Amino acid sequence: MPAAGPFPFVRSGSPTVRPAATLCVYAPATFGGHHVPRLRNPNSPHSRYRGVDVLPNDHGLPVPELPASREWTPEEREQWRQWWESPQAARWDESYVPTVAVMLTYYGKILDGTANRDHLTEYRQLAGALGLTADGMKRLGWAFEGEE
Repeated sequence: MPAAGPFPFVRSGSPTVRPAATLCVYAPATFGGHHVPRLRNPNSPHSRYRGVDVLPNDHGLPVPELPASREWTPEEREQWRQWWESPQAARWDESYVPTVAVMLTYYGKILDGTANRDHLTEYRQLAGALGLTADGMKRLGWAFEGEE
């Protein structure tokens, strides 16, 4: 008998035993050959059903010290201060210091013209992960105070 749709183990007219490899892939979405909708999880980081986390415009948190791993330029020091005074920094804790410092290193390379494609890609990805881009804020479910 021909396979029904994209699932080759579902045959019309007779039950078929699913191979073990397909159980892991298809079992959560099918039951008796019928599609079962997945329950929505509003706590999932990618859920469109999450609530919006409103970031305060002035969080008043102190700016952490720059890591002493290298000498920082005045431009890098200013950018560090700006990032840590941003509304997004209200959701960062001390564990974010190394990540923001790595991003600052890429920022310095971009400013002095020594950044390569990998540096630019990493900078862009870190900026999104930290919520410093519009897409990153949307993915994290963040909104600025007064814009919710």
